[in-house]
Amino acid sequence: MSSFTFVHAADLHLDTPFVGMHRLPDPIRKTVRESTFMAFDHLIELCINEKADFLVIAGDVYDAADRSLRAQLYFKAGMERLATHGIFVYVVHGNHDPDDGQQARLNWPEHVVFFPAGEVASAVFCKDGMEAARIYGISYPSARIEDNYASRFKRADELYAIGLLHTNVDGNEGHANYAPCAKQDLVSSGFDYWALGHVHTRAVLHEASPSIVYPGNIQGRSVRETGERGCYVVRVTGKQTDLTFRSLEAVRWQETSLDAGGCESEQELMDRLELHKQTIREAAGGKPVLVRLLLTGQTSLHTFLKNNDRLAELREIVNQGEEQRSDFVFVDSVIRQTSMPIDRERLVQEDDLLGDYLRMARAIGDDDEKWQQLYSGALTGLLEHYQVKKHMTLTDSEVKDWIKEAEDLAIDLLAVTKGDTDEN
Repeated sequence: MSSFTFVHAADLHLDTPFVGMHRLPDPIRKTVRESTFMAFDHLIELCINEKADFLVIAGDVYDAADRSLRAQLYFKAGMERLATHGIFVYVVHGNHDPDDGQQARLNWPEHVVFFPAGEVASAVFCKDGMEAARIYGISYPSARIEDNYASRFKRADELYAIGLLHTNVDGNEGHANYAPCAKQDLVSSGFDYWALGHVHTRAVLHEASPSIVYPGNIQGRSVRETGERGCYVVRVTGKQTDLTFRSLEAVRWQETSLDAGGCESEQELMDRLELHKQTIREAAGGKPVLVRLLLTGQTSLHTFLKNNDRLAELREIVNQGEEQRSDFVFVDSVIRQTSMPIDRERLVQEDDLLGDYLRMARAIGDDDEKWQQLYSGALTGLLEHYQVKKHMTLTDSEVKDWIKEAEDLAIDLLAVTKGDTDEN
């Protein structure tokens, strides 16, 4: 029974330009701009440390069709490092780095296999002199591919079959619909493992027979790509496939909320922010983090926070000294979703529908008889309606709870409408 280990990665996007980073301090901006290369280094180190037999890369090695010379040389150096450890690499190119893009003429290690553009080819991986797996792949000849490339994959033999494909399965709305296919196309293919690329959020679409896997990209490139980013280590024994995700990102993007509810002073808010930052730092395990912070809750500081200059100043204060840390937690932007505290006593006095309701609820209090009268009058018609009755049967006690929840919800909605949302 053959056994081997391979690493499945995709969407390296080497040399992503990271535009719009003007607000970042120089040291942090430099770290962000180098992050795709650093994450690639982590990938190479992982392959070596895991003693992988081979690495498969499912497209978008580079960020642009006219790939930079630096990115190509950096990728080549990584391939050479893997070759010295006897680790093979199988690569397809996707819509970001298609075959018709600018390419330098470089000498590649024999351990690296680039699959041709526009046609499915295969390569056999041998371990200990025995054929162990066959890897199939197809690269993009140009950026815009609308054909179903999955339908071109045909299994050639009984070796463990890996399909290497840059594709959009079932029309994922977050990505361009290139080389589109249906999940069923892959399930019915007879392959053992589909190593996919293109979708940047990792997902296991099918656990086994076959395993259908998006590892996501190895480095988040904006706040739209939050959390851990990395690859899968895949261990195969016979036909059994075991997956383990490993994070590789050099910089983590994160969107997080902080409840400022009840804060009465700027000092109290800053103390909460510092504690929140420390929690993020510890959870990241030493990796630097860029944060989009959502400030929520009812606070008397809402008026203070509505001033954009003060909000920007608060962000600068919170970020002081972070550029000097390798494990920085830098708040890149703050979105204000706070509101002024709602005075229930004042609302009770208002001459409107909500005031009328609150006064009625307060007058009833815990008087079960009055609740019964309310139930029998205003609500019975609703709750006895045949369509409602099919789905809802409430006791008197549940009706009380229901009305109380409606009161809380109405006041919460009022708080939201009196608040606003801004970003700084």
